[in-house]
Formats: sequence, structure tokens, C-alpha cells
Amino acid sequence: MYKRTISIRHKVIDNIVFTGMMSAWILTFAIMVFGILFSDFIISLAGGKGELLADTKIYYYATLIGWLFAPTIYLANNLLRTIGEPKKASNIMLVSIIANIIFTPIFIVIFDMGIFGAGIANSFGQFLSFLLVIYYYKVEKLPTYLNFKKVKFKWMYYVKMNLLGFSAFLRQSLN
Repeated sequence: MYKRTISIRHKVIDNIVFTGMMSAWILTFAIMVFGILFSDFIISLAGGKGELLADTKIYYYATLIGWLFAPTIYLANNLLRTIGEPKKASNIMLVSIIANIIFTPIFIVIFDMGIFGAGIANSFGQFLSFLLVIYYYKVEKLPTYLNFKKVKFKWMYYVKMNLLGFSAFLRQSLN
């Protein structure tokens, strides 16, 4: 556990984290809307056609639910690495992967959910990683808090984050 003294530097860091989180949530909303409105185009661009198109759409919509959590997970993961917590960052990613490995066959076979079950298992893994992020930041009291009561969205930080992170954003978006 970290003992934290409030300083000007910590307030700046908290504002940066808050701006990043708000940006991630705004981006998440935009991706969800874009993903729903242009689903046919995105699926066809990815090669979905013919007799697999119906299953592709089902899987696509089921995994799109996981995008509610993904940008926050990616941001929190990078923040954890930045503050010297690479094991916690790895744990967040491992939770999602292990949950996907465990729950995919359960949802597909036992609950007879088919391809939708595979997508839901993926989204469920993202949700569990999101819960672990909240646990690390709220319960373990890291030096960077997720306390949204005393922070502000700062456009200056937002612009700098977007300039610095645009290539990583493109890479993740293409993923």
C-alpha cells in the first residue's frame, strides 16, 4: 500500500488521469455508436460475407459489449506500468485471457449459446479485467487515485494525450 501526500504534483497527475479516463469513456461511446451504425461496413471490410455473415454479426455484437470496458482497461494498464506496477498491469490482461479460455467453452457447449457465447465470454473477460482495474485503483490505494471529486477535465492534457497516443490508438483500433 502506498502512503500518499497531496501535493501540487499529485493534483496535476490526478487531473491527467481524470482527463485520460474521461477521454477513454468518450472514445468508448464514440466507438460503440460508430460500431453499431457502420456494423455492416466494418464486418464486410474485415472479410465477413457469404454464409458466415450471420454468425460474424452475432459475434461482432457480442464482442462490441466488451468495448464498454476496453479503453479504460488499456489506459489503466499503461498507467500501472508507468507508476512501476507491471505485475498488476499483467494481471489485468491475464484475467481477461484466462476468463475467455474458461468461459468460451462453457457458454458455447454447456449453455448452448454458440458463437454468441464465444463473444459474450470475450466481453465477460473484459468486464472482469475492468473490475480488477477498479479494485487496484480504489482498494489498493495506488499513488494515482481514481477520485473524481477534486479533479477537472483539462483540454491541454487532452490535446497532448491525443498527440502522443495517436499511433497507439490507431494500432488498437485496427486490432
